[in-house]
Amino acid sequence: MNRTNETGRSMVEMLGVLAVMGVLSVGGVTMYTSAMNKHRANELLNEASKRATSIAAQISMMGKDPDTMSVSEFGNPSGYVFTVAKKNPNQFTIGLKTEDNGIIDSEICTQMKAAVGTATPIRKISDDCAELTFNNDLSKNSSSDQENSLTETPSADCTGKEDGTLCDTPFDTLYWGYCYNEICLAWQPSCKWTEWFNVDTPPEGSFNDSNGDFETIENIRAAGGEVCDHPQEIECEALKYPGLTVKQVGQNAVCDPESGLICINSEQPGLFKHCYDYHVRFLCCEYKDGRVRRSPIS
Repeated sequence: MNRTNETGRSMVEMLGVLAVMGVLSVGGVTMYTSAMNKHRANELLNEASKRATSIAAQISMMGKDPDTMSVSEFGNPSGYVFTVAKKNPNQFTIGLKTEDNGIIDSEICTQMKAAVGTATPIRKISDDCAELTFNNDLSKNSSSDQENSLTETPSADCTGKEDGTLCDTPFDTLYWGYCYNEICLAWQPSCKWTEWFNVDTPPEGSFNDSNGDFETIENIRAAGGEVCDHPQEIECEALKYPGLTVKQVGQNAVCDPESGLICINSEQPGLFKHCYDYHVRFLCCEYKDGRVRRSPIS
């Protein structure tokens, strides 16, 4: 009697494969959730800083009291509410709460605290992230801001003035500009985009799983790419749909300047869930130190 060779998998082997797939799936979802929390934390910090800039300008230029101010003109990001209040003569606070129960998610709060440092104007953040403290003079919040060495009296006109003389520019309501070639320029960052990076590609034939496209800053640096420590913006494009955003091509992915792009197959819409192949680039800026706070020209 002839015997046929058994080429199938045993039940134990199949269970082992399923267990590995389960671990990979959980790992991918965990990474995606962590990236989403980091993205939301950065979004909330940016929204708070934007409001703080407006409030500080009103305190400095118009002498307004924070307790009489509103931040309603900015609107509120989905699911959150911002408020403003006076903390002491030199500081104000921006309150943050959710629309439903008022409590900030603990994971998002942890990411917010980790992001607060010299790169933000936030002076202090409460344990529950419900209160962010700012100095009335935002320039004193960053340790990178140093005393300016220029001592000449600020001028309203740069005609005949030496380069570097402080001047009055309408483009910056918080700080003096400086004369250069007899033109008054605002203190502005020097920014440029990096090259496009594509260091990862979704495996062909993989659907509905934890695979995908991971164009993260960590992966880009590991592949030899250079990205600044605190990118200001990010652009994420599918290679087959240039010029369109992730949302415009109908996919679900994290596209965050602090982490990069994370796209997981199982998070995509449709029956055959699969990420497109993306490339990303970052906007990196260099800021001038030594900004000088405005005061009336005598």
